[in-house]
Amino acid sequence: MSIRDKTAAATDLNIEPFDVPEWNVKLELRQFNVATRSAYLDAVAGYFDEKGNALPGANRRLNPSVLIAGAYDPETGEPAYTEDDRPMLESKAAAVVERIANRILALNKLSPGAVDEGKDGSPTEREAPSGGSDSTSPNDSA
Repeated sequence: MSIRDKTAAATDLNIEPFDVPEWNVKLELRQFNVATRSAYLDAVAGYFDEKGNALPGANRRLNPSVLIAGAYDPETGEPAYTEDDRPMLESKAAAVVERIANRILALNKLSPGAVDEGKDGSPTEREAPSGGSDSTSPNDSA
């Protein structure tokens, strides 16, 4: 088997269950593939001006963006939320949305400030090393 075939066949994206008792749901949180991570980082980078200052409404949009990118329905494998769900997610308890978003960010080796801190293209201090393991349990607030 060629290196290309081995690479294509590898299952390298982490997936973990995540209970949200406040909503009476179980989500499937997923590590981003390259396309999802790029789209997410492009989207949230637009929440800041050229000096790195948050634009109006940025803080309200950040955590729902994480859920839209990384939360899935474990029964169907489909995304749990879409852009159409943004107003609904913005209306939910901030602590709950933040807890889920923080776990998705940890699963993806991103910190909440990674976009702003990494604008020069260098890794952030808070970003876990490549290939490192994350020992945080699925329901920790990370």
